Amino acid sequence: MTIASKLNVAFTMQELTGYTYSQFGEVKVPVSPYSGSSPTTAAGKVYNSARKFAISGTQALEMAADSTLLSAGSGVSFEFNLWIYMHSKSVSNHMCILSKDDVVSFTSREYDLLWNVSTDRFNWENFSDGSNGSVVSLAADNFGAPVINKWYNIGCGFDHTITKSFIYVNLGTPDTATQSLVFDGTSKFAFGTQLLYNYFDGRIGPCYFTKGGLFTGRERYLLYNNFKGQRLENILTLGI
Repeated sequence: MTIASKLNVAFTMQELTGYTYSQFGEVKVPVSPYSGSSPTTAAGKVYNSARKFAISGTQALEMAADSTLLSAGSGVSFEFNLWIYMHSKSVSNHMCILSKDDVVSFTSREYDLLWNVSTDRFNWENFSDGSNGSVVSLAADNFGAPVINKWYNIGCGFDHTITKSFIYVNLGTPDTATQSLVFDGTSKFAFGTQLLYNYFDGRIGPCYFTKGGLFTGRERYLLYNNFKGQRLENILTLGI
């Protein structure tokens, strides 16, 4: 198989303002109704530009409803691979990069990727039954503390064949933790926020998602591409 054959959703984050959408056309993520303004753009890593989020403007992108394409559930492996850049580190709150997490009712929590203000680590959190008590919060300790004004390639997901959640940064050794499954709830997928909370201050570049399997070690290496990343058009046309 190739990366192209595995992709379920692929966001290049090339829109100048407003919504972002999967280049396959299945998923559209509009500006959050709770945001002060739309994420704009700034210099990118893989492409010339990336979407720029800001805490001060409570800028975020959030789907209007649940998407099964971005849900997990019993017996489902999945993996995100994306590029991010932090403009600052909040002194009081976590900063959420992406999420499918109902932090209002606390009954349909699924997953989120964030920077943890308490530990100064990238954190991958997922929930087995949608409740707070079912969380596995996994820090990228093998990588350590990130710094601001630098690009990072993050991979995170869940391997149902060994019931392990995982996170890795810049193709490093993954941190793993045991988890039974990742809950398939009704939360809305979002970039830059956990619904109304923990806004991200930085840039998000290409975000690739595979479901029903994982990227192999070779595929992760190709996506990292010596810290240059892979444009979607190369993945699709070159058969990577």
